[in-house]
Amino acid sequence: MRFLLEFFQRLIEGFKIGGRDIGQGIEEAINFGAVFYLPTPLGAIPIPIAVIGIEITVLFLLVFAIFYRSHLKVYNISVLQALSEKLFSMVENACKQNHLNEKQTKFLAPYIVSVGTFITLSNLISLIKVAPPAGNPAFPIALGLFTLLFVIVVGIHFVGIRGFLLTLLYPKAALLPFNILDYFIKPISLAFRLFGNIFGAYILIEFISLVVPLLVPTILGLWFDVGDGIIQGLVFAYLTLNYVGEIVERAEEMQKPKETAIQEEKRLSEI
Repeated sequence: MRFLLEFFQRLIEGFKIGGRDIGQGIEEAINFGAVFYLPTPLGAIPIPIAVIGIEITVLFLLVFAIFYRSHLKVYNISVLQALSEKLFSMVENACKQNHLNEKQTKFLAPYIVSVGTFITLSNLISLIKVAPPAGNPAFPIALGLFTLLFVIVVGIHFVGIRGFLLTLLYPKAALLPFNILDYFIKPISLAFRLFGNIFGAYILIEFISLVVPLLVPTILGLWFDVGDGIIQGLVFAYLTLNYVGEIVERAEEMQKPKETAIQEEKRLSEI
C-alpha cells in the first residue's frame, strides 16, 4: 500500500510544472561551452559536448566497420549485408540520375554513403541522452564549409579546371556574380538547415521532458529524434551529391556548343 502511494505521488509530481526549474533545464540543453578540459603540455583544451558526440559516433562507426568487414561473404550473405548493398545500389542510381558516369559514380558514392551515415548516427545519439553534435552551430558550419571545399575539388576532378570555370558562366556570362554568390550560400544553407532542425527538435524534446516527463517525450522522440535525424542525414548527403552533379551537368551543357561547332566544321570539310 505504501509503495502504491509513493508511486502515485511521484507520478503526480512528474506531471507538475511547478517546482521544476524549466529555465535551468533549457539553459543546460543549449550550453555550448566546455564540459571538461583536456590537459596538455601547451595548456588545457576545452572539450564541448559536441566533440563527445562526434567521438561516440566515430567510435561506433569504427567498431561497426570492423565487424561488418569481418563478416562479408560472397554467398549466403546476411540480412545486414543485403540491406547495405541495396543502400549502396540506391546511392549509385542517384549518382547516375545526377548526370555522373560510371567512373564518377564509383568515385563519389562511397563518400555520399559515409557522410550520410555519419550525420544520421550523430543525430541519433540523442536517443542515449547525449546532445547531438549538430545542436552546436560549430559542427554544421564546419561540415558545410568542408562540403563546399569537397564539392569544388571533386567538381574540378571530374570536369577539369576549365570545365569548372565554364560552370560559373552558366547559362549566360552575365550570371557570373550570382553563380559565385551561390557558392557562398550553399554552405550557409546546409549548415542552417541541419542546425535548425536538429537543435529545434532537441530543445523541444528537452522542454517536453521537463514539463511532461512520462510517455510523451518517448512518443514524440520517435519522430524528432529518429525520423528527423535520419531525414536530415539523407538530405545533407543528397544535396552534396546534387551539387557535384550540378557541376558536371553545367560543364557538359557549356561545352556542347563548342563540340557541335567542331562536328559541323568537320562535316563541312568532308563535303
